Amino acid sequence: MNVPKLNWSGAGDVLRDLRLQYGHSAADASRHLGISPVYVSRLETGKRQVTLNVLHIYSKKYNIPMSVLLDRIIDRVNLDTLPS
Repeated sequence: MNVPKLNWSGAGDVLRDLRLQYGHSAADASRHLGISPVYVSRLETGKRQVTLNVLHIYSKKYNIPMSVLLDRIIDRVNLDTLPS
């Protein structure tokens, strides 16, 4: 039986797209979100895992429902199959 394995690397792309949609630089987003610029960069490049807490911050600060944000991320998720 093959079980799908989710690769959440697309989450950073969604966060970057959202930031750019608002015309924010990484520094602007850092100030707007209340997190460090380095952390913003690491989230967007996939060097840090996106957590529900981070998604909640983005959701509130960019006024986007969590369900919409999660749908955008899921649309970008890469499905790999684990060996049986």
